[in-house]
Amino acid sequence: MFLKLTIFIYHIGASSGIGRELVKELVRLSPSTRLVLSARRENELHSLATELNLDSDHCLVLPVDLEIHDCGFQSKVDLVLNRFDHIDVLINNAGISQRSLIKETVYNVDSRLMNINFLGTITLSKAVLSVQKMKNRNFFLILFKNLNYFSILLNVKKDIL
Repeated sequence: MFLKLTIFIYHIGASSGIGRELVKELVRLSPSTRLVLSARRENELHSLATELNLDSDHCLVLPVDLEIHDCGFQSKVDLVLNRFDHIDVLINNAGISQRSLIKETVYNVDSRLMNINFLGTITLSKAVLSVQKMKNRNFFLILFKNLNYFSILLNVKKDIL
């Protein structure tokens, strides 16, 4: 089954694992989809774009580090909008995890987890939401990794922004 709509997807966490495989499926199911691939590892994003034969009309590689969110990510969102005009779907799949027992986890690890998985994700989502509200557009926000591998699909309606 192929989707015939042109969808503009901003995908965070696309360089490996679930995120990388999701990009492959999106391209397979909907070749007309326009993708913004973001993660810390830019070389992995370029590798994925090359592997899937994504040209610059269909793909923007945009490195993003969710740990560095003091700027609010507005400049990144502006780059996406300059290329594709709007965002239909934001997939927040980036994040880090730790495998130690809670009593053995040091504060810097807890702090880094919250900084990236929560604050970074929220900050980017708010930057996209503010633009969508100004443009009076609905869009989908999808969260994966940041909620301990439970996924939530939320259709953000303009009346709750």
